[in-house]
Amino acid sequence: MEISALFLAFLFLSVDGRGNEKRQSGPDCLHCLKVAEAHDCEIVVTCEEDEECFRTQYITPQGHVFFDLGCKSKQICDAIDKYGKRSQGHPQRRQPDGRITLCEECCTGILCNSKSCDTYNGAHVYPESNNRRCYACSGEQSVEKP
Repeated sequence: MEISALFLAFLFLSVDGRGNEKRQSGPDCLHCLKVAEAHDCEIVVTCEEDEECFRTQYITPQGHVFFDLGCKSKQICDAIDKYGKRSQGHPQRRQPDGRITLCEECCTGILCNSKSCDTYNGAHVYPESNNRRCYACSGEQSVEKP
C-alpha cells in the first residue's frame, strides 16, 4: 500500500494538470536568424534543459554582417568554448555557404544572447541591463534607463 501511495505521489509531481509530463527547461533566449543586430531580435524561446543560448556573428560573401541567435546543445557549446570561440582579434573561418564566422559564443543568462559580440563583456550576465526586457510596456513613458 505504501508503494502505491509513493508511486501516485511521484506521478502527481511529474504531470501537470492537463496530463502533460512536466520537465525542467533551460534559459529564455532570443531566437532569430540573419538579423543585423542581436538586440533587434524580438522572438524569445525557452531552451531545453540541456541547451544554452548562443549567438553567431558572420559576414556574407556580399559583405553584410548578420547574427543568428537561439539555443544550442550544451555539448556543442562546450566544444565552442574549448576549440572554436571566435571574437575580435581571433582568426575567422569560412563556412561552406561562403560566409565567414566572426564570433560564435554560448551563454547561460536570461536573454544573454541579446548583446553583440563586440560588446560582450565576457560574463554570462550583463549587469548594465539587469537582463530586463519589456514584454508589455503600455505604462512606460520611455525606453531609456531610469
